[in-house]
Amino acid sequence: MVQSVGGFADDSIMPRPNRRRRARAGSVDSLPSGRYRARVTDSLGDRVVLDGSPFDTPDAAWQAVHEFYADTGRGQYVPRADAQTPLKDVWSSYLAGLGGKPNTVKDRQRFEAAVITGTAMSKTQAQRAREETRYRTAVKAHTEAAQRAAAGLEPRRGAPLPQIVVPSTVKVERMILGAIPVGRVTSDIASRWVRSLVADGIAPVTIDKWWGYLHQVLKHAKRQRMILEIPIEEGSPLPRGTLAQAKKPHYFLTLREMVELTLGARPHEALLIEAVLWSGLRSGEVRGLAEPAILDGRGLLSVEASVSDDTTGVHWLAPKTLSSMRHVPIPTPITYALAREGRGPGVPIFEGAWGTWMRGGVLNDAWNRARTSAGLLGHPADPSPGRRKAPTPHDARATGASLLFALGASVPEVQQWLGHSNAILTLNVYSEVQRWGMADPVVTEVKNLGLPLPEALNEVYRQAWDVYGPQVANDYRWNP
Repeated sequence: MVQSVGGFADDSIMPRPNRRRRARAGSVDSLPSGRYRARVTDSLGDRVVLDGSPFDTPDAAWQAVHEFYADTGRGQYVPRADAQTPLKDVWSSYLAGLGGKPNTVKDRQRFEAAVITGTAMSKTQAQRAREETRYRTAVKAHTEAAQRAAAGLEPRRGAPLPQIVVPSTVKVERMILGAIPVGRVTSDIASRWVRSLVADGIAPVTIDKWWGYLHQVLKHAKRQRMILEIPIEEGSPLPRGTLAQAKKPHYFLTLREMVELTLGARPHEALLIEAVLWSGLRSGEVRGLAEPAILDGRGLLSVEASVSDDTTGVHWLAPKTLSSMRHVPIPTPITYALAREGRGPGVPIFEGAWGTWMRGGVLNDAWNRARTSAGLLGHPADPSPGRRKAPTPHDARATGASLLFALGASVPEVQQWLGHSNAILTLNVYSEVQRWGMADPVVTEVKNLGLPLPEALNEVYRQAWDVYGPQVANDYRWNP
């Protein structure tokens, strides 16, 4: 039978007047086990059992009642139900009313899918899926080649046979935080979460960004009286210098590979691929090109906008930074071709569905088709770290910087061409260019002519097609 135990055994713990006033809201019950349960009325008027119940002695139970009301008066008490709120619900509460640019919204959606809900595939799982796809494709190609050889037929013309690489068997479980109560998030749990991200191969820049989101969520929980203190520190969770050392190596394309990519593209996508290869623009800047941006008389592109897309649609925005608003010299034949594609002021040159701005996935798909047709899939044994993977559209920016440096351009010129807000970013590319950048006899010959940069680019473009165009056309055949 549960019996109520009133009062304190020692009045030094709580004076009698306070004891009577507190006792009207708090109570201590004797349990059959011989221990004592403390109950109080919280700020919502609900009767709740205090944390720590049952207690060994009634004095300890009444002391807990006293401390509860003292902490409540100082604003230092967190109801147990609030502390048990799952982190996914705190994240939803944090997102309510938040705005921001589409890029920011997309980053939050990636964080939610990867960390809160766990609906996104881990990087290790995605890499394994890609490896399995490449393995099946390579095995199929080699099997077909062996069958043709056995039948006495000539090998198919086109890209060389891909190398058979057995998929990795490493499994990494990424830690999901959504179901963890916000009151139980500790620095140890956060550290283990970061270690799981590192083991999964998540980029340090992404880990740093996701740590910032976690800190903001816990800060929101503190403002909502769900926790008393934020258990993690603000700032990067990674060792000093990790972000600087985590720079991904670039795949520096050769002039021949640039020609191969263009010829490997579908006819209606070839101009898009050339614009990516020779302009040095970001993906969103290429997709944001419209007729007024084509200064065809001067061989320049005027970068005045960028396109970003998320689940809500495609958005035409200002460039990433003020320094991104610039005039970019590119080969004159490309500017003429872009000008011919113009459909009027403000109308996108590279249209997406229903004449709207093109989504990033459409550009990536066109690039991947051209890359596969050209056989540029990377080689694990390549001495250049960047060429061990397949090239991406972003690698075209580094290739453009490499070309400019090879033609004798200065760091400020390349910085303006790339739209970098900080010269350190350009210098990071330059340091990589010095070792793995472009070294082509065509570029060397043009550099020796001493032409201004726009004219030098035109000459490199012309000679690249004169020298490598016929070779690529003979060696590769695009299969629609």
